[in-house]
Amino acid sequence: MSNPKYEQLVIAHPLSLSRVTCGIYYPDGWNYLVGNLCDIVERQVGKLSPEMQDKVHVVQIKSKFGGLRYYMNQSTPHIEGAIEMAESLSFKICETCGNQGAMKQIGNWIATLCDSCHQKELDKK
Repeated sequence: MSNPKYEQLVIAHPLSLSRVTCGIYYPDGWNYLVGNLCDIVERQVGKLSPEMQDKVHVVQIKSKFGGLRYYMNQSTPHIEGAIEMAESLSFKICETCGNQGAMKQIGNWIATLCDSCHQKELDKK
């Protein structure tokens, strides 16, 4: 995880992101969405007892089948609700530019893109 974007995210969210085991890999268009979700998760982990804080952390953040995936080893109902909302919103946000998007097919690949970014991807083929 040598990307400065991800390193800054971990520095800003030490309770929840300092023990990510499977990596952080998501497209730039979701920076705002992921950043806000990390803020919520960090606040909620901070409210837990010190013993529980050591047990609750993010395992992986990634994109899969055009949507955000945010995996934790343990969670709380509040955190789960925030994750579900963010994952759901990711299917409406272009993963390239952050504008409104929808699921699009690019060959055998599925991505959430706005019309403009989708066309750019098709033009590359």
